[in-house]
Amino acid sequence: MVADMGARHVVFTTSHAGFYFPGPNKTIDSILPGRTCDRDLIGDLATALDKRGIKLILYYHPGHDDVPWWSKTHFDQNKAEFFRQWCAIIRDIGQRYGNRLAGFWFDDAIFTYYPFNPPWEEMTRAAKAGNAARLVIYNSWILPKANDFYEVFAGENYFSKEVIEGGGFLPVGGTGKFTGGPQQGLQGHITTFVEGDWGHFKLDTAIGPPQFSAEAMIAGIRDCIRRKNVPTFDVEIYQDGEISPQTLQLFKTISHTIWSDAPSSPAGSKRAIAVRESVADDSKEVQRLPITRLYAAQADLQGNVRFWKETGMMLWKGTGTAVWHLQVPKAGEYEVKICYASAVDKVHLSLGAGVRVNAVLPSTSGVFLDDTLNFNRTMIANQIRVPGGEVSLELQVQTDNLDEHFRVRSIELTPVDSVPASARESKTAYDSRASTDWMVKAGYGVMFHWTSRSAPKKGPILPYQEAVERFDVERFANMVRATGAGYVIFTVNHADPHCPAPIRSWEKYHSGWTTKRDLIGEIADALQARGIRLMLYFASHVLGKMGETDSGTYLRAHQEILTEFGKRYGRKISGYWFDGWYQSLEQYPDIGPRELWSAVKAGNPDRVVAYNSWIYPVETDWQEYWAGEVGGPVRPASSRFSEQGPAIGLQQHALWFLDAPWVHQKLDSEMEPLRFKNEELIRYVEESMRHQGVVTLNVGIFQDGEIGTGAFEQLQALRAAVWSH
Repeated sequence: MVADMGARHVVFTTSHAGFYFPGPNKTIDSILPGRTCDRDLIGDLATALDKRGIKLILYYHPGHDDVPWWSKTHFDQNKAEFFRQWCAIIRDIGQRYGNRLAGFWFDDAIFTYYPFNPPWEEMTRAAKAGNAARLVIYNSWILPKANDFYEVFAGENYFSKEVIEGGGFLPVGGTGKFTGGPQQGLQGHITTFVEGDWGHFKLDTAIGPPQFSAEAMIAGIRDCIRRKNVPTFDVEIYQDGEISPQTLQLFKTISHTIWSDAPSSPAGSKRAIAVRESVADDSKEVQRLPITRLYAAQADLQGNVRFWKETGMMLWKGTGTAVWHLQVPKAGEYEVKICYASAVDKVHLSLGAGVRVNAVLPSTSGVFLDDTLNFNRTMIANQIRVPGGEVSLELQVQTDNLDEHFRVRSIELTPVDSVPASARESKTAYDSRASTDWMVKAGYGVMFHWTSRSAPKKGPILPYQEAVERFDVERFANMVRATGAGYVIFTVNHADPHCPAPIRSWEKYHSGWTTKRDLIGEIADALQARGIRLMLYFASHVLGKMGETDSGTYLRAHQEILTEFGKRYGRKISGYWFDGWYQSLEQYPDIGPRELWSAVKAGNPDRVVAYNSWIYPVETDWQEYWAGEVGGPVRPASSRFSEQGPAIGLQQHALWFLDAPWVHQKLDSEMEPLRFKNEELIRYVEESMRHQGVVTLNVGIFQDGEIGTGAFEQLQALRAAVWSH
């Protein structure tokens, strides 16, 4: 629901008129038992929102209207003890949720805290426990800021022109911080309610209608965006977690408009898409091929088709139309391909801008057992005429009863006279690739998503720097050797931009997120001493701040960081696995991995590389092996290099996760149970190895560097089966 509303953050109430916390908290229990919950609703919300790229902020009220609670806080007798308890509660919350919690919104700061000389610096330090980058808001209502130890103005007020403009101190094109006035230096922010109150408190009644029209809110939000003043809209909610259908529809309308005209939107822009011109000189080597990819997110949809935002694809129930609005420099002839998956045979469609071509698409097949996941790149027309100027390109699906078993990722346009250059570019990429012989010889490897959010077996998550310092490299390397794996893929960064090594260029782009200890170098040396290779995982979309930076900065950050990595570690690093590239190339169509080639090969020309395109056909030939994020059972490799599907010509590789869903984040819990029986895993790995395919097994890992007993025993069984003959 929140994702459908287009929100990028949620402020969720933990305590209000009655003081209750929707999750475990030992400090609260010690003050007044019965005010917490066994279910960690906050943790569940944080995880679900994080999967959708949505930040979580917690609203916290001191609870002075709750007499039983308030009498236990010592507020009336001992202010120092009150603030000590307050810090203990907030510190517990911060440490429990770590980097999954993006901020605190502290209510009543100006009336309950401010008059009694509170220890603001200590309070803010408690609020940042577990995440130094966590934002803090102290609500001062319309009064001047409460102290100098927080970043964001609460902005509890009306959604009015004066408030949007920050009283004249939030100029258009500014930084978003107040340039003067009583909130000087704070990030601009507005908190306002949409219906009639902050909450829905009336029994047996429906939530009232929104007090704003879609037009008024869109205009106000656009003005906020121009000033970088961030609005938070309080929405009334029923006890079951649902909201008013009227309000939901209002925000869907707002989301469609705002994120369609925002150039940095991950979902793309439905404004005119510039079509690339042809390469005039066929003998010229080109840095960027003139391929224009029209993604699902950029299309206007009509009929029995919908956009699945979380995946970036269109799902077709039956007949319908997708329209892309193009800006074509001049009329020309284009080769047209479609990236699609279908469990239905003979899907009839037509495509064109004026002159149309008809096609009948077969069902797709590939590595996945479910053909709706088997995306292929297929030619629709060798040549189609596209007129110059502003053009609407229309894809019409003419087959009924598809039941969402026909799915489209993109349409690709290549000028016909540039097709030879495209073929030469592919050949140059093939000829430049390093050998994957060592991967084939290894057979299988293990991957560890060891991140700032990895949970320990018991207790709160340690700060990342401390966890890096405590990591036992020798124990880790011995564990890997016992699994029989020939290589390790180790996470440099993931949801947060951390880096477990003192990399200067990383510090340049992500200040405060590197470590003094060179954990990467130590792991590389320990594994090398045991005959095991090290590869590194990078979340490119986090590394490059996708959506927050322009394409030049995004590319430059990768070039500088990867060059430093390559020169620092040389042949100690045998490969890279880059995440987020189907999103990156959609966001930044004017860059390409060829421009990273020298950086990824720095210090080791034999280093192998994969850019994760998930289930979609790869959009670059400048890589050696398929990232292969399949998660679990698929068809095993039938040849060393892929002959069909999303990764034609690349080394076959499949990535499974054995227990935890990539990262083990559950506090005070055992490792998640195994997902596969030993026999199933062994059979798959042996069959893949028989055809020179490679398998990587992601293993859940605790913050101390140990893995679950079940996975360790399963990997030992795999080792015994594979290497005993």
